[in-house]
Amino acid sequence: MVEAGLGQAAVAGAPRAVAGSLVHGAFDAGAAGVVGLKRDRGFRGAGGFPGLGQAAGRMVSRDTNVLSSEETLSAAYESVSENLVDSITAPLIFFAIFSPMGLGLAAAAFYRASNTMDAMLGYRDHRGQIGWFPARMDDLLTWVPARVTGLLLLTYFAAKGRFGQALSSLRRDAQKRPGLNGGIPMAIMAGGAGVRFEKPGVYTMGTGEKSLEEGGREIIRAVRVTTLLLSAILASALFLLG
Repeated sequence: MVEAGLGQAAVAGAPRAVAGSLVHGAFDAGAAGVVGLKRDRGFRGAGGFPGLGQAAGRMVSRDTNVLSSEETLSAAYESVSENLVDSITAPLIFFAIFSPMGLGLAAAAFYRASNTMDAMLGYRDHRGQIGWFPARMDDLLTWVPARVTGLLLLTYFAAKGRFGQALSSLRRDAQKRPGLNGGIPMAIMAGGAGVRFEKPGVYTMGTGEKSLEEGGREIIRAVRVTTLLLSAILASALFLLG
């Protein structure tokens, strides 16, 4: 509808409308999942860990049955941090770039399809023979959005008085995660929120000043503020260009 020609005001408001649908989808898989973990009746009780593991297991590919509660929360919040780029900011950026050509929604959908193919096939196992192409394509398509998102996250944590910690974690930890892009939002989130992300035997990010139970809300807040900030920037740009 937007690209069919509803005028400058409609075009300028499009990123917010698209952001709403993208945020809804991403939060279903990410932030809402973490909120669900915290609301799980079994979370705090003696029998809480099974409920926590089941909820997180719907979000990540790890075997949560062998993880501690903190490691399980880490897996969930890592997913939220990475999905900020994969499911929200990158599709928004592709939408905004290609909207003037009438291809905004198609570009956002193409990016999500590429990212989904990488998530399904981009593994170093028997899927590697067919998964290497979507993995490399996703690396290429996500390179700029991941760094734009990183700048926005650094801005957010600077406003919170945590710029130094976020930047230090970015420099120290971003390359620990395999891939070119996923480590950027994860490392900044870990340092800025003062928590530790850990995938046993693979990487550790952040210094762990707080537990994830204590610092997790700051991660969700950073996702929301970054989404709103980017939406406002892109809406303004489309309005001025329109």
